[in-house]
Amino acid sequence: MYIVSMTSDNQPTSANKTNAHRWWVWTAAALFPMYQFMLQGSPSVMLPNLVQDLSITLVEASFITTFFFYSYIAMQIPSGILVDLFGPRILLTLGSFLAGLSCLIFSCCKLLWVAEVSRLIMGFVCATGIVSVFYLISQWFDTKRFALLVGLTETLCMAGAAIATILLSAAVHWWGWRQAIFLSGIEGIIISILIIFIVRNKPGDSSWILKSNTNFSVKTELKQLGVVVGRFQVWVSALYMGMAFSIVPAFYALWGIPFFMNNYNFSSTQAASLNAAGLIGVGVGSPFIGWLSDTVGRRKIIMIFSSLVATICIWVILKIKLTVLLIVILNFVLGFSCSGYVLGFAIIKEILPIDVRGRAMGFANMLCLAIGAPILQPIIALLVKYSPPRDDLFTFALTPVPITLALSFILTFFIKETYCKSFESTGDPS
Repeated sequence: MYIVSMTSDNQPTSANKTNAHRWWVWTAAALFPMYQFMLQGSPSVMLPNLVQDLSITLVEASFITTFFFYSYIAMQIPSGILVDLFGPRILLTLGSFLAGLSCLIFSCCKLLWVAEVSRLIMGFVCATGIVSVFYLISQWFDTKRFALLVGLTETLCMAGAAIATILLSAAVHWWGWRQAIFLSGIEGIIISILIIFIVRNKPGDSSWILKSNTNFSVKTELKQLGVVVGRFQVWVSALYMGMAFSIVPAFYALWGIPFFMNNYNFSSTQAASLNAAGLIGVGVGSPFIGWLSDTVGRRKIIMIFSSLVATICIWVILKIKLTVLLIVILNFVLGFSCSGYVLGFAIIKEILPIDVRGRAMGFANMLCLAIGAPILQPIIALLVKYSPPRDDLFTFALTPVPITLALSFILTFFIKETYCKSFESTGDPS
């Protein structure tokens, strides 16, 4: 089952060719979640265009973004099972191709419900992306590199999403939102072609579908899921991840650009550039915090400090009128600090036995996204729509974001320190 995704079974006796090829496998596979991150927040750079072209309200336009997350989050636990049964190669190929096809449909839509359905499909087919990359990391790399490569994957995703956001905003300005989304669809199809030729499920395995993982049982799956959801430390760690990560879907992926446009009178391209500083911060912070935690042998203290800094930064950004330079610096520090959420994956991996870690990763990733997108995004939208007219409308509407980050800081005090030791070495069920 998906347990192999959390434990490397390839031996150091592999040839140099395999050692070199594994980086190509990881890079090609990571292009898909990078593409997924770009798709998640793509409507944020074209909200006024969607409002005008589809004759909808700003709140309705914001829900186009949210529809992506409904299906994406719902598929997180099943995605681990799908990777077990079929392997990452075919799922990454089909996912990127169908995501690109969904973009082409979105670019042609004339009605709101068509846009929402196309976004729903995007979320559904993108759901296996990050889990598939985690699987490939475990199969192609030494297990000691898992935390570092998870961080590097986040770096590639965030940096790519930041760059793509700026380029997409420029493309919307130059050619219009339909042409920009159409080109995004072509990008997804190109990524699927690269995956076909580069990605393999395991070293020496050129098959499309895994042949050994056929012992699927609903009863076994429910039993293993019960082990995961029955652990308090899994819940508190996953909720911490969701609250710390909420800044990405709630602010950077949707409401950050409107906030900067409204409060500072920036153009959409300028606002997208400022917003991208935070995504770059997450991208840089993820591997650094993972490396630092592994080096010092501590998780909890780093999570406490990063959550505190993030909470302070978002309050300053929202409440104080800043220069462009300070916005960039604080936005970068905010994103950097919020990347402490990656340590939640490491803690959950360390407190559970091997045979349930795959389900745990899916469950954790589900909660990691469940707060920022389907909860905070609509709340902020409703505050924007129903709040009385005021000059600081977006500042007021975004108040749930710093509150959520403050809650992540409080949650860290309930997390048990693992000292970077696995369940197998401690036998502690946490």
